[in-house]
Amino acid sequence: MNNNHILNYENKQPEMLLLYAKKILSDASSRKSLFKRQLINSIKYMNEHERFECYKWCRIKFYDLYPDVLEEVFPDIFKAVRFSA
Repeated sequence: MNNNHILNYENKQPEMLLLYAKKILSDASSRKSLFKRQLINSIKYMNEHERFECYKWCRIKFYDLYPDVLEEVFPDIFKAVRFSA
């Protein structure tokens, strides 16, 4: 039996997790409390690289709406990006 499909799925899983988070966060963006809760839940299962990619996407899409949420949920990334600019 060929196990290549398993390896391919495992390699794509993080990408799928980020895509799923983007969908959920876009749908939840109308309410601040819901957005924050979904963002926290989404990044629980992400590695450092995925969290940074999620942060970059959220900053582009939602910084005007919820800068305080992004700063609270991504404190280390937020500070590093703010001071490097």
